[in-house]
Amino acid sequence: LGEAVFKGGYVWPSNHTALAVLSSFVRHDLGSSYGLTRYDALENRAYVGLVLTQDLDPEAKHVINTGVSFFYDGFDEEFNRTGKNRHESVPGIFAEYTFKPFDKLTAMAGLRWDDHNLFGSFVTPRAHFRYQPDPRLTFRASAGKGYRTANVLAENSHLFSNSRNLVFDEAVWEEAWNYGISLIQQYKVAERNLSITAEFYRTDFEKQLVVD
Repeated sequence: LGEAVFKGGYVWPSNHTALAVLSSFVRHDLGSSYGLTRYDALENRAYVGLVLTQDLDPEAKHVINTGVSFFYDGFDEEFNRTGKNRHESVPGIFAEYTFKPFDKLTAMAGLRWDDHNLFGSFVTPRAHFRYQPDPRLTFRASAGKGYRTANVLAENSHLFSNSRNLVFDEAVWEEAWNYGISLIQQYKVAERNLSITAEFYRTDFEKQLVVD
């Protein structure tokens, strides 16, 4: 139905400290029929975050970001005249450290803590690395942990077209480690830019929704 985004901030006169406010609101409304099967869903999702960026040295080789955030997701579904509601609220805090000794190299490590009203508290680490030995060659690597709540009905609507009963948990929590590397090489061919990319990414689930 609609989406709204607001971003604002303030930079101190020294140009080494900045405060930013990030917020968004999304509202989705879905109505669908699969033969005699009816599925309707309404989602209200909101996010607000406050981020403080601080250069730890005059050359900005060491930068730290800290902040707080709040995420809300209200998911109201009706499947064959049966209502299923899930409301999530997740306050959290986070910190990231970035090391950039020179323009060709950037390394970042971050950690955040969240308190989920349905699944409790959890910690999420992540790290990123970027090296550009040449303006035409870029190497990136990343690793981190991720969590999500699976929307069982909305993500498996193709199952509504048969007459089988659907049996599932009301809230399914997925947990996984993600990591990967990429290599980007750029060329100039006939006055046009050509990019060749090689990537490898992998996700290892510790908890995963499996549809049988």
